[in-house]
Amino acid sequence: MPDHNINFLVVDSDPALQALLQSTIHSSGYGRVAAVNDVREALVVLATGVVDFIICDWSNANGPELGLLKLLKAQEVYKYIPFLVTARPQKTVALESEHQRRVTAARGDGYLAKPIETEALKRSLEEILARFPSL
Repeated sequence: MPDHNINFLVVDSDPALQALLQSTIHSSGYGRVAAVNDVREALVVLATGVVDFIICDWSNANGPELGLLKLLKAQEVYKYIPFLVTARPQKTVALESEHQRRVTAARGDGYLAKPIETEALKRSLEEILARFPSL
């Protein structure tokens, strides 16, 4: 089990998904998790605390598509924070591939379709964290 002291920020308006992500992160030994509902709340957390890894829903009620990802990757202070995007499954493989392409183009570090499965989340975390050895 990993022994990382990583501060996660989960940005998703679904309380059940927030709980699943928090539980999986804790049980995997990765560290602390702050969960917020939207981009506005995420910006408050980012301004007032240390965030090492972000897991964010594709869209939020108070933000444009991939808005937080694009905003943070454009700023020197935040651009090296690992960023995993979650999204509702798309109706076709082509649309799903397009979502993944757009996340990559916005410099996201991973994409995970909902509903989130615990093992898939763990794999994504491991893969992303392997690219960030300083964490």
